[in-house]
Amino acid sequence: MPDINIKYEKGIVEQKVSEIESNIQSLLIDKASEYDTILENFSVSDCSHADAVREQLRAEKDAVNTLATFYQKTLMMIMAASHDVDMVEEHYGKEHVSGG
Repeated sequence: MPDINIKYEKGIVEQKVSEIESNIQSLLIDKASEYDTILENFSVSDCSHADAVREQLRAEKDAVNTLATFYQKTLMMIMAASHDVDMVEEHYGKEHVSGG
């Protein structure tokens, strides 16, 4: 196994999670407005095919929102794990490195 430094760095985790969360929000807002625009333009048509397309678009919009929620919850779990690792490292440092 190569001799590498595997020390956990809390700041990197927080920075990356923040960047990812920002990207998710930005993309979600963009996609939501795209779906709303398509649905708005499609509201002119009134037939069974148009109704089916509108339903499909609404379902896709809901799926995008569900995926975004899933990723946001995953990011919260990563942040919680980051916090736990930070606490363990701090405790270990106090108890085993500096002598309590």
